[in-house]
Amino acid sequence: MASNFVPQVDYTSRDYAAIRDNMIALIPSLLPEWTSTDASDFGITLIELFAYMGDMLNYYIDRAANEGFINTATQRASVLSIAQLLGYTPSSATPATVTLNYSNLTNADISVLAKSQVATTTNVKGLSTQIIFEVDVNPATSDGSWVISANSSASVPATQGETILYEHIGDSDGSANQVYALSQSPLLSGSSSIIVGSLVGGIPTGVVYTEIPYIIDAGFNDPSYAVTTDADNISYINFGDGISGRIPPINGIYATYRIGGGALGNVGPQTLTYPLTNIVPGLKVSNMSSASGGADEETTDSIRINAPQAYTALSRAVSLKDYGSLAVQLPSIAKAIADSGSAYNNIILYVAPFGDSSLGTPGIDVNGTVTSTYTDAATSLISYMQDKAPATTTLTVNPPVYVPISISLTAYIQPQYKQSVVVSAINTALQTLFDFTNTVFAENVVLQYIHSGLSQVDGIDHVDVSLLTRADAIFTGTITAGNSTISAVSSFLNLKVGQQITLASGSGSTATIPSGTTISSINTGAGTITLSANAGGTGSSTAASMWTSSLALTGINSIQCATNEIPKAGTFIITPSGGIVG
Repeated sequence: MASNFVPQVDYTSRDYAAIRDNMIALIPSLLPEWTSTDASDFGITLIELFAYMGDMLNYYIDRAANEGFINTATQRASVLSIAQLLGYTPSSATPATVTLNYSNLTNADISVLAKSQVATTTNVKGLSTQIIFEVDVNPATSDGSWVISANSSASVPATQGETILYEHIGDSDGSANQVYALSQSPLLSGSSSIIVGSLVGGIPTGVVYTEIPYIIDAGFNDPSYAVTTDADNISYINFGDGISGRIPPINGIYATYRIGGGALGNVGPQTLTYPLTNIVPGLKVSNMSSASGGADEETTDSIRINAPQAYTALSRAVSLKDYGSLAVQLPSIAKAIADSGSAYNNIILYVAPFGDSSLGTPGIDVNGTVTSTYTDAATSLISYMQDKAPATTTLTVNPPVYVPISISLTAYIQPQYKQSVVVSAINTALQTLFDFTNTVFAENVVLQYIHSGLSQVDGIDHVDVSLLTRADAIFTGTITAGNSTISAVSSFLNLKVGQQITLASGSGSTATIPSGTTISSINTGAGTITLSANAGGTGSSTAASMWTSSLALTGINSIQCATNEIPKAGTFIITPSGGIVG
């Protein structure tokens, strides 16, 4: 007699094998005369087809569910949609800036108009990429132009990008919530302007609409619009519904905006030599120094981290963490962290802006020239925080300190791989590990990070890391035969009793070693000293030399960055062993 017991469906069985096994287990209770479960049985074939279909359906159901949460979403479009829902505006690409040198070889003054274009090449062919810069507006002249005197030269600021004038993006039909796409991309943030009207002599005239962050904040009759950008970098102009923002009347809609931005704008010196507009005989142009400040759009992982922080602070700064969470809501701020100052109501906010890509001194480019990237971001942040911090709070905004990390390692390469190729891949992997997008304030750098970062490099059998330390570890003080004790210490050096340090003579900085530590030996030839525990004496040395110098640690040290510090790539020494040489 057949049993009336029907096995319960296990709803956690979501893959092919589990679904197939569950359906086969149901056969005796539902169809007892079916006794063959051989793979050649036609019924089993049908079960396997249904199991395959169920596996596929469950996969897509799981993927769709994952895309609904910012921590598990893999598609940039999903992350952008969730960020918009949270009220977070991701940073768009930042344009590079440069100083152009115009030389006037004629006997008459020449005017260089604002928005005059200079490029790295005359055109785009094959693998050549044309990078265009436009001359900035001169605030000292009525038309914004720059005058280059006869037989002289002048420095003129320029910004990477290209202006699109009076693009007809569509015609309003008078309905609510109209959306129009811009034909060119990527749009530079804050560069757009809209006129709803008609063309007169090729120039649109009518009502000027103003960009605001969120259209819901506009009044019912405010001529406003908001800009959204999708995962493909296509930007859309969003108008209101007559409640939040004025509905454009039936007429043409014309957009003026700039496109460009990105790290590709950080071109080298003597590359911007081709004027595309304002071409005048006898007028030459070039850039004496590199362009700087260009940065790509905010990465998906960065959005994933920064977007939810808006809800942790709820537009008010109470705890130290709130200040950092609110700071990254500004599109110009990439990373932020807060620390307490000398008083309870004094807050120090360390911020790293997008576009400060030199990773040197923020606000200073690789040539030592002051840039506006950091200063503009800091000014905007102070204004942004005014209504979010308590009335008696004093807010100080400071730049980060970038800490170079030095690494020495021996790479053991598999015999079928070429040494030079693997070494190049290792260097790229280390550079990526300490790339600005992959680092944070107060990061703890440990040996495991290095091994994990190199584990995906093809051709590596294993690596032996012999040095992991800060490249900026320095000390000031004197070490002589009569005085072998160093008293005060910088905690970030992480020096330990018995650890060897290397001294390079002639620089000028200080080291601090914990109290109760002395120098047990000094090797003047190698320039090294060894620390040991103080057994009651002061220690002795036969060294006749004195160092006031930089200090390099040997060995492997976990590097704990201070609150205001962000690690960056330092010196990488890679010694290959094995593989194909040559």
